[in-house]
Amino acid sequence: MLVQESDIHLYHLTLQRQSNYTLSCTGHFVDLVETQVKQPRPLQLLLATETHVELYDISTGSFSKIYQWPIFATLKTMQSFRPINSKFNFIAITSDAGNLTILHITKSHHSYKLTTLYNEPITRSGIRRLAAIEYCQIDPRSRCLMISAIEKFKFAYLLNYNEVDSKLTISSPLEIIRSNYITLSLVACASNFIDNPIFASLEIDSHKNSHLIFYMLDLSLNHIVKKSDYTLHPSANFLMDLPDLAKYGISTNILGNDEQSINSFVIVGFNSYILIKDLNGYYNIKISIPKRENSTHNDSNDHPVTIISGCLQTVKDGFFILLQTNVGDLFKLKVDPDENDRNRPTVSFTYFDTIPRSEQLHIFKNGYLFANCELHDNYLLQFESLGSDIQEINESFSPNLQSLENLAISDTQKNLNPLLPNTINLNQSTPLVLTQKYANDDSIRHFSNSIDFEDFTSSDLPLNPQNLWTLKLNSSAFHELLVLSFQNSTMLLKVENDSIEDMKFPDSVPFILKNDKTIHVTILNNIYIIQVCHNQLVQVSTSDFKQVSSWFPPAGIHIIAASSTHKQLVVALSNNQVIYFEMPGEDSTLVESTKKLQLSTRVLTLSLRLDVNKFSKNLIVATDDALIHIVSLDHEKSEDEFLEITSFQKLLGNVSSITYIEDTIHLGLDNGVYIRSKFFGGNNDLISDVRTKYLGNKPVNLSILPRAYLRQNAEEETEEDNEESGINDPEKESTSCVVIHSENTWVHYNYDNLEYIRPVSFSGDYKNLKRISEFTTTDIKYNGCCALSNSGKLIIGRFKTFIFKNNWFRIDESKILRSDEVQEDDENGSTGDDEEEEELNQKFTMSNFINKTTLSFNGYTIFLENFKDTSEKQCRVSIMRAQFKEFLNNEGQSNSVYQTLPNVNVSSATTLNFSDKTVHLILSTDKGTLLTFELSLKKENYKLLKMHETLIGEKVSTIIPFNNMLLVPLFGSLVLYSLGKKQLLKKSITKLIPSIRRVSTLANWENLRIAVGDNYESVTVYEFDKQSNEFIPLADDTIKRSVTALAFLDELTVIGGDKYGNIWTLRLPEDTDPVNTEINSFRDLPKNIMECPFKLKLKNHFYVNDIPMSFHVIESLQRSDRVTVLYSGLQGTIGIFIPILSKNQIKTLKSLETSIDNLEMAMLDFRSDKKSRDDEDDYASVTEERALVSRDKANEVIEGSYSTVGRDRFIYRSYYAPVKHVIDGDLCETFIDYSQIEQDLICQDIGKKFKPLDIIRMINEVRTNYI
Repeated sequence: MLVQESDIHLYHLTLQRQSNYTLSCTGHFVDLVETQVKQPRPLQLLLATETHVELYDISTGSFSKIYQWPIFATLKTMQSFRPINSKFNFIAITSDAGNLTILHITKSHHSYKLTTLYNEPITRSGIRRLAAIEYCQIDPRSRCLMISAIEKFKFAYLLNYNEVDSKLTISSPLEIIRSNYITLSLVACASNFIDNPIFASLEIDSHKNSHLIFYMLDLSLNHIVKKSDYTLHPSANFLMDLPDLAKYGISTNILGNDEQSINSFVIVGFNSYILIKDLNGYYNIKISIPKRENSTHNDSNDHPVTIISGCLQTVKDGFFILLQTNVGDLFKLKVDPDENDRNRPTVSFTYFDTIPRSEQLHIFKNGYLFANCELHDNYLLQFESLGSDIQEINESFSPNLQSLENLAISDTQKNLNPLLPNTINLNQSTPLVLTQKYANDDSIRHFSNSIDFEDFTSSDLPLNPQNLWTLKLNSSAFHELLVLSFQNSTMLLKVENDSIEDMKFPDSVPFILKNDKTIHVTILNNIYIIQVCHNQLVQVSTSDFKQVSSWFPPAGIHIIAASSTHKQLVVALSNNQVIYFEMPGEDSTLVESTKKLQLSTRVLTLSLRLDVNKFSKNLIVATDDALIHIVSLDHEKSEDEFLEITSFQKLLGNVSSITYIEDTIHLGLDNGVYIRSKFFGGNNDLISDVRTKYLGNKPVNLSILPRAYLRQNAEEETEEDNEESGINDPEKESTSCVVIHSENTWVHYNYDNLEYIRPVSFSGDYKNLKRISEFTTTDIKYNGCCALSNSGKLIIGRFKTFIFKNNWFRIDESKILRSDEVQEDDENGSTGDDEEEEELNQKFTMSNFINKTTLSFNGYTIFLENFKDTSEKQCRVSIMRAQFKEFLNNEGQSNSVYQTLPNVNVSSATTLNFSDKTVHLILSTDKGTLLTFELSLKKENYKLLKMHETLIGEKVSTIIPFNNMLLVPLFGSLVLYSLGKKQLLKKSITKLIPSIRRVSTLANWENLRIAVGDNYESVTVYEFDKQSNEFIPLADDTIKRSVTALAFLDELTVIGGDKYGNIWTLRLPEDTDPVNTEINSFRDLPKNIMECPFKLKLKNHFYVNDIPMSFHVIESLQRSDRVTVLYSGLQGTIGIFIPILSKNQIKTLKSLETSIDNLEMAMLDFRSDKKSRDDEDDYASVTEERALVSRDKANEVIEGSYSTVGRDRFIYRSYYAPVKHVIDGDLCETFIDYSQIEQDLICQDIGKKFKPLDIIRMINEVRTNYI
């Protein structure tokens, strides 16, 4: 059961935001580096989906994400503008909030804020054709902007920027009302400062006539004038502005008058041609769009060639325009003066290149072209050349689709959209791995929330290695000594010139290498190596590798644990004693303390505070009575308290490993529980903020990575670059990581006030690590380590791609390789990355197939792909071994992983076992047939044998297994099929209730109940009656829903989504268990009285602004203690619903939601009270007030600024129906980004007992414990 009570309270989080980038603009929005040197500011890229905004730096030729901001609204337009004398670009946004929003980006410490300057009301909230939020264009001189609705309304706003106080102001709107006109496109035309702004729009009137209309904003009269109106061919569909042609010596005014006024030109796109028109109507230049030879788009009626996007770039002595057609071809358009015809414009139109179809194109000054593609990935391309201006194409051409001619791919932004039903597959839950077959080529993408461990080399070791240590000698920046501990011996290895060799000594060996077990190895004061063994402790000089001293425990007593800092050493003995050593001087040896700590129980392990070059004033000791003791080591403050227990903590089990670092005590228990708690080291301080996480049944051991660089690009920087710039020093961004070893390997780290515990994934044949130690060389400067695997291998590698809140998934892409190809690559030592990168730079790899369905069973993943060309039906099948990410070979077709099925177009598929052993693959085709295949799997091969074809006479969009039979919704009935010799045999036919019109999805609950999702009539739950061998209608919904995805949570509860972006749960009444007698009596009732005996009750409802395509109900995600529901959306969204079981937690999170929504009013009240107070000292936080005033110089709260665009976030999540019993985790996590005083106001509204750290801890707990 998901929950025991009838009410289900869910916590929603968006793990991967939608990647359907509908909006993009360029500009310099924020300085990434503060510098006094005047230098050109590079352009940055701003991308937006309907739900969030992202800022990228592309100056280095790659997509470097700077920051992202969630927007709790539906964004419609986004434009950037830079007023004269302004250093930065501003952003204009329209959304379903009904406001015109002006934003700018500010830098605050290590984060960036999207600050609202204005929220000018336009219309009421919502998306309507009369709401002027559909189009937005800004004058090239940033003097005004115009917004437009689809129909009737347009508004113009004057913009004014004051350089003195860097303040932007906007005027009241000037209104244009044109009834019976529908706007298709809007552009801002070129103009000078002395000219009035000109806008052009493409419109259709009520008689279906197309018009090109020029509007002029008269700055002197503050009035909008319709300057020109031209009737066009009805096929007009594209509009783009041209620059001022007069600047390039082109004659724009035929009559020779009004030379000082610009005659604005635009490009109008039609079916198969474009037209260049001007404001004054002097020119009508028509250019035919070249067509591909032997292409279906040559038919101008059925498949016309049209222009879909374009961009302008100015060069030294002119300009050129890139225009893209609906088949992806790029054409270069140039307008030059015709010297033989009075410098009138003449146009050249040449083929440039072919790239995927794009919604928007942007050219940057550093030679890059950004393509915001309609589907799948976005690309950053570099100009190799500007193409030829000589070869003109008149009618047709044959593009070179095998390689790029004038462009080269510099970087790829990997996107998920569109996520079609059943195209993303859940491979495993710890770590969470999702697999998607990329639609445009033959690559597989794996989405994982784990940290990637990249191994460089691995080697086998003698039997049963226990531990390892790496040492830096003589203050070196790199590790030079590797120590391996075995059960009764020790091995010393020297690291030199990127090789590891046995350590050689000129005289006698100073270390203990045989007949003893090494417990601990460290280097003290950078001059002495300390080796602590079971029976002895030795001190060795690093200068000459001679033994300086040794220490022995009492007779019959052994050393069982040790810990050290740079000048301290503590050992625990088998007689329950703790001995303390210290190195007081720079060149002195270890001095044993005369005072010893005697405990009453056996010591298991201990730890000093392991901060670099800091003295530990406390010692943490764990004993076998499930206690940890805090022991004081501050002998300078009080000799009486030295080596005395000041505090203790009772645990749930005995400690197997302990680490004390950065005010946090990390504990690993024998029962598989990992505990971290806060202890700040004062004598009166107590252990607080205790947090636990269950990691499995095995004991938990801990290792330390003392300097981890969490930034993804840290390994690309060099020390020389840091010294020259003095910025982005990785040392300043390093933090300590705790590596946790249990059934899986995990990493604990902190970043941006949040705590993370993420699993580690491995690419080698090992799946877990037993111990790690930091390892730094000239080739591995960051996050490197030596590790011992559970199988006893020594591995050298590094941790890369750390997971953060805004980047929850790591995307790995792999090409399809056969099993024998994988083995051959392994033997050659090549991974294929170099070949893949070289191929990427040469061409776009486009597949002729598109992924239709992904199936998962018994550790294998089946991909079913249909041929893109609908005129030729074809399907291919491939099978991947999910664990090793390699494809099986097809026995029927040599040297291929695919099996091609001719004349087959799959609409749905499933796997099932008609018998206990044989696996069968069932395909539903668009011809109304069911194809049955017998699937046999071997180690490296698979065989797909067609058994028979069953005619059903209807195209079926969903089929599922049910009780070793196949369930098919067919002609208003539910039909169960079993396996026959010549075809599938009908075993049961159940008539669906009359209201069900079109079944879109099915869900099965343990072969006892099914849920039928209808495209119009919501959900109906059926129960299978074994006696009558048919399905009995049990409950249906009370309202209509267009169901797109469905899954059972438990026997009584289903979760589903509809095509409007809503996710909901429906629950049967509790009294539906003993229903047999009621159902039997219900059968005799006429169907027009009541179709089902019970009604489903709505328990949860939430709007996610994406169409749910699939649900995955996961029993224990990341070792959590509750069921979680993962969903995927059409536009690339991946989100999760987590049940909340504590009533106090529900109450607190609900209060947090309400307080964040009311923060704007709270801030207004706070500032009003502050102004009215005579004595500001009455308020406790004067410094916070000053910080707030300095942050907002105007000392005012912009209306709607806390929701960025002025959208009520509760109403947004209640777009079609009110939110019910769902807590918006995305909204709760915005608490982390607020200032200290804003957090305090929210906590005061929730309750006086809460502090900001308590709220952050509660929010953080969801991510660390449940996902």
